[in-house]
Amino acid sequence: MIGTMLLWFSLSFGMQQGITTVDNNQFEHAPMYLEIETHAENDYIDIYAIYKNELTAIDLLHYIPSQDYYKVGATAKYKNFALNIEHECVHPVVTNGVTPSTLYGGYTKFEVTLSSKKD
Repeated sequence: MIGTMLLWFSLSFGMQQGITTVDNNQFEHAPMYLEIETHAENDYIDIYAIYKNELTAIDLLHYIPSQDYYKVGATAKYKNFALNIEHECVHPVVTNGVTPSTLYGGYTKFEVTLSSKKD
């Protein structure tokens, strides 16, 4: 039985510095980001979604969305075993007809975990 699910979220705002290189092309990440994370979970299952948006500076006080990251997944746990399925995709954002970034892609994974630590 799944039982009662705890619904929770977090909101983060931060600064970052970094470069991603793909096929000898460098992508400089925007300096600011906003991230929203949501979960519905109990002792056996965690269903989650995470959205992150990077913000590019127009000037010192004005920023526009430039890059989106979406992640959705579910993890089922029983004793020392866990099964996880997850999808993440990355998309540039078009703002006022301008696309400040060119990073895009994604993945889908299925994972089985055996741990010596019991939750």
